[in-house]
Formats: sequence, structure tokens, C-alpha cells
Amino acid sequence: MRFFRTWLSAMFATWVGRMAAGVSVLLAIGGATAPVLGWTWWPYTSLWIAAGFCIVMASYDIWIAEHKHRISLEAKVSGFPRLRLAPDAIRPESFTIRYGTTSDGRIVIGPTYTALRLRLTNDPPHNTPDSYARGVRASVSFWNPLTGDRLLFVDGRWADSTQPSQRDVNRDITEILAVDFPVGQSRSLDLLIKYPEDEYCYAMNNDSYEVPDLRNNNLRLPKGILRIVVRVQAPYVDCTITAEVANDGERHSVRPLKWDLSDAISVSQAN
Repeated sequence: MRFFRTWLSAMFATWVGRMAAGVSVLLAIGGATAPVLGWTWWPYTSLWIAAGFCIVMASYDIWIAEHKHRISLEAKVSGFPRLRLAPDAIRPESFTIRYGTTSDGRIVIGPTYTALRLRLTNDPPHNTPDSYARGVRASVSFWNPLTGDRLLFVDGRWADSTQPSQRDVNRDITEILAVDFPVGQSRSLDLLIKYPEDEYCYAMNNDSYEVPDLRNNNLRLPKGILRIVVRVQAPYVDCTITAEVANDGERHSVRPLKWDLSDAISVSQAN
């Protein structure tokens, strides 16, 4: 009903504007010619002709204005940031813990683990000044796909962001939780880690660094199939990545099974 009232108000205002011009012209013509030709019916007929014609033209004027606005809006939205899955978006990578350097310069090496990361790229349909994604944050939740129970919810950690130990504690934590995505930029988001000798795997974020080997028991996840839901948000960015991975337990790394991305911004644009 609200949209109907808006349309009716615009229709009436446009119709009145056209009637003021159209009827004046017709009455001026009729005033000059009707007495000569004996058209006594002209004043009334011209009024109805003008009214009908102006209704048609008012509808056309409103459609043209809405159509131009829609084209302008679509052009603007097509230049918004668009985060897409990079090739091999979720894949295991091997890393080795480095505990530091001894006084004689030797690097102290720890155990090797497998990390699972999600890689995204900012690839908008059209590059505009609005295509630069600023302050992109992620939240990650882990679910049991069989029971539907949520196992864990954490703030996501971008793999190339500053480690917590190197952060100035007087600065806002959001400075390492949020990153920028220039056009064409790809970034990886930490999801989880697993040591081959362990049955469990562990979610990976800034809280992982509370433990030297990153195995924070508060972030422990069980053996079996896990569903991971990642929501990535920023101005003009709102996408959700859903993935399933398999933790096969001891002597195995975590295997990605499937993943998909849904973009709330592009869906709303299409609708």
C-alpha cells in the first residue's frame, strides 16, 4: 500500500503538470478557431482529450525516471567489491613451528602441522572507486552436520595479519581482525590446524597463539565430518562460505570435501 500511495502521488503531480501545459494549448487553439468553425463542443472535448493524453504521458514520465534511476543504481552496484573464491579456495598446507633463535643464531624448530585456509579474491564485475573493500572482517562457526549442533564460534583471523604477540596492546583489536581488499587482491583466512599424531583438530584464530604449538584446547574440534560456515562482512560486502571437511583422526590431515559461496549483495541486486 505504501508503494501504491507513492506511485499515486507521483502520478498525480506529473499529470497536473502536464495538464497545466496541455490544456492551456488546446484551449488557446480552440478559443481562436472554435467560434469561426462553430465548434461549440470543443472546450469540453478538448478537456477530456487532454486529460487522457496526460495520463498516458504521466505514466511514461514516471517509468522513464524509474528506469534511469535503476540503470544508474545497477552501474553503481556492479562496481561494489565482490569477494569470490580463489582457485583451490580451501586446501591443506604444511607448516613447521619455529620457537625462536638461540644465542648462537640457530633456529629452534618444532613439530609440523597441517593448516586449512580459505582463500578469497576481490574481483568486482567493474572496477570503480567503490570497488576497494575496506575493513573486511570474518566470523567462523563450526557445526556437526549430522546433529545440526554448533560446536564453536570464533572471530576469523586473516593469515597475513599481525600476530597477537606483535600487536600493540593499547591499539584496538579490530586493527588485526579487519583487513582491506584492493581490486585483484587475494587473502587467506585461517580455518583450522591439525597435527598428524592427534585425533582432534583445532580451530585457528588469534586465540590459538595463547599456546606455543597453537593447540588451544578451547578451540578443539572432534574427529569426523565438520561443517564450516564463514561470514565475511564489510561496507558493500556480505558473503557466506559454507564448507565441509573431514577429520579422519590420527595419521591423517584434514581433507576439504566441498565448499560454496553465496553473496547477499549480488543476490539482492539480482532481485
